[in-house]
Amino acid sequence: MGTARLLGRAALTAVVAASLALGTGTVAATAKDVDLRTSSRSSVAKAYNTVLAPALKVKTGWTGSSGKCRLGKESAASRKATRKAVNFVRALNQLDEIKLSSKLNKRALRTALLMQANGSLSHSPSKKSFTKCWTNSAKVGASRSNLYLSWGYGDLAPSTGARAIVGYMTDSGSGNLAVGHRRWILNPTTRVMATGSTSTANALTVTGTKTSKKAARPTYLEWPAKGWFPTQLEPDGRWSLSASSKKVSFAKAKVKVQRITSKGKVLKKQKVRVHRVQDGYGPNTLVFTVKGVKTPKAKKTVRYKVTVTGIKGAKKSRYSYTVKLFDPTKF
Repeated sequence: MGTARLLGRAALTAVVAASLALGTGTVAATAKDVDLRTSSRSSVAKAYNTVLAPALKVKTGWTGSSGKCRLGKESAASRKATRKAVNFVRALNQLDEIKLSSKLNKRALRTALLMQANGSLSHSPSKKSFTKCWTNSAKVGASRSNLYLSWGYGDLAPSTGARAIVGYMTDSGSGNLAVGHRRWILNPTTRVMATGSTSTANALTVTGTKTSKKAARPTYLEWPAKGWFPTQLEPDGRWSLSASSKKVSFAKAKVKVQRITSKGKVLKKQKVRVHRVQDGYGPNTLVFTVKGVKTPKAKKTVRYKVTVTGIKGAKKSRYSYTVKLFDPTKF
């Protein structure tokens, strides 16, 4: 089980003020990490089986020790796998890929070490409460990162790295109803992140890095994404819809979800709970719980039509899309 904590509005304010002076030497991908089209089942299946599935098997290779406060190193393979996992989930929403900052990766690792050593998560840790393996660098990293902690494994367990990204995108738990981790990872303008993984903790730096106004900005960002979507990434019914434009408001929005056939015939209207809109975590976002989401068996597909009405600040007040859940490992 993993526990994640989202980066909030107060932390973001501090980051924006310091971002112009931040250096981010980057490690560029030698080739595009992910190439997929959600309109094609085979395209998504191929990308899942050749990119994400292998990435989730990569061990962190961490050489440090939380007991001795030894920072050590995370393997290059682990960082690459984490980057690929991030770019895979971004590709499902047609977003540009991110690169990792070689300079900030080390700070992120210090943050992960701090969280693991103290067995707790905080975006504003104090030296008084986080007594083990304290560094000011780790404190700064905590204020600018998604944080993940996997419980009950020990120093040698391969429980973070790319796996943490799936945890962030699921955003489970009562404290994550704003799905802040997901929103920061799917922030359209972000072009650089940083990652650090120990054996049981991850820090993914998502703010205070390079952004671009020229980056791809789809009108809406769905999770699960519209089109063909791996059932392994279905976030336990905690679905969301984000907007690239800050002008869009979901404050008065209503949601209808229907399970449909391949020809669009309605099989069942799902029970949906719309959660209070919480702005300030990346893109403006509507979060809603869909009860009783079915898991597709074998090579079958489960289709859901989502209709959102009452959207303000957009060209149209209504947006509808279809999610096709399938198991890419059976394809």
